[in-house]
Amino acid sequence: MGKFVVGFAFSVDRQTVLLIHKERPAWQQGRMNGVGGKIEDGESPLSAMVREFREETGLEEFEWDNFCILQPPGNCVHFFRAFDDRVWDTVSTTDEQIAPCAVQLLPPEVLFNMNWLIPMALDS
Repeated sequence: MGKFVVGFAFSVDRQTVLLIHKERPAWQQGRMNGVGGKIEDGESPLSAMVREFREETGLEEFEWDNFCILQPPGNCVHFFRAFDDRVWDTVSTTDEQIAPCAVQLLPPEVLFNMNWLIPMALDS
């Protein structure tokens, strides 16, 4: 079973979300998703979220909240959210580009589930 994390970092006013232009895996190539990746052996979902976000953005010390777990066949995906205005200071540290996006006007290239996962993440 594949275990993964995806994180949505929002501005404190909840108007902007940080998304990443995916190059991998192939089925996500050219699409936008939250920042994340695979949970390594022996790693907790929260530790994986912190590591993946640091590796892809260079930023640490976000307060992540695990708001949803989806279990499609053969996988388990933990979705996290954080609220921090450093979303404006983020630069990509990989070949996948990071972009702050308006929550109310998500780009057309977002993965299909972003249109309901992002509002779910914002629902208190």
